[in-house]
Amino acid sequence: MTAAATPTAVLVGLLLNLQLILSAVAFVLSLIAYRGYAGTPWGRVLEPIPVLLASILVTTGIEGAVPEATYLLVSAVCWTVTTGAVVLSTYRITTLRRGASR
Repeated sequence: MTAAATPTAVLVGLLLNLQLILSAVAFVLSLIAYRGYAGTPWGRVLEPIPVLLASILVTTGIEGAVPEATYLLVSAVCWTVTTGAVVLSTYRITTLRRGASR
């Protein structure tokens, strides 16, 4: 921490680190869940979740570490991947609940 850091900047930094740690834990748990259900209909539902969390980890991890223009580009790509993973997982769970999964 620098002498010029404001309490708000310190709080934002702490929250960013907390988000990074919790997202990393969620990523590991999602991999375990996916591997445990691999080859089943639930495995197909869980398959996009690690991709989603990896995208969030990348976005959170590079914040402040790269130039703003680079961050915005990478963030836009990562959030597009995240949105696609959410849509895919939602579609798969909807078809599973309706009994149409393969």
